[in-house]
Amino acid sequence: MTHLRMAIRQRIETVLGAISGVTIESGRVQAWVLGELPGINILTPTEAVVPDDKGSVGLRTLTVSVVAAEAAGADDALDGLCLDVESLLESDWQSLTAGALGTMLFDWQLAKTDVDLSTEADTTIGTATLTFNAKYLATAGSPSS
Repeated sequence: MTHLRMAIRQRIETVLGAISGVTIESGRVQAWVLGELPGINILTPTEAVVPDDKGSVGLRTLTVSVVAAEAAGADDALDGLCLDVESLLESDWQSLTAGALGTMLFDWQLAKTDVDLSTEADTTIGTATLTFNAKYLATAGSPSS
C-alpha cells in the first residue's frame, strides 16, 4: 500500500505533467542543472493530526517549487509557470478528491507563494514555492489513509 504522502505527490506529478518543456521531480533533495530548467519539485514537508469528535483530521502541507533560469525575464517565466501550476491543480480538484484520495482528502487550498530571484553571471535563477494546505481524514495507525 502507498503512503498518503506519496499518493498525493504522484497525483500532482501526473497532473503537472501537462506543462510542456518542464522537468518534474518529486524528492526531498533536488540539485538543478541549468540544462534541466525550468523545473518543478513536489514535496510534502509537514503533517499534523488533530483529533476531533468525528475522528482525526490530518493537516498536510504540500509545496510545489518552480525553478526557472533566464538571461532576461526570469520573474515573468516564474509567474507563467505558477499560473500553469495553480490552474492545473485547481481544475484537477474534482479528480484529486475522487477515487482513492477522495475518500480521505476533503479540503485543498493555496496558502502562499514565496518568490526568490538571484543572479549568477548573466543568468537570473528564480524559485517560486507554492504552498498548499490539504485536509484529510486520518486513521490512527494507518499511514496509507
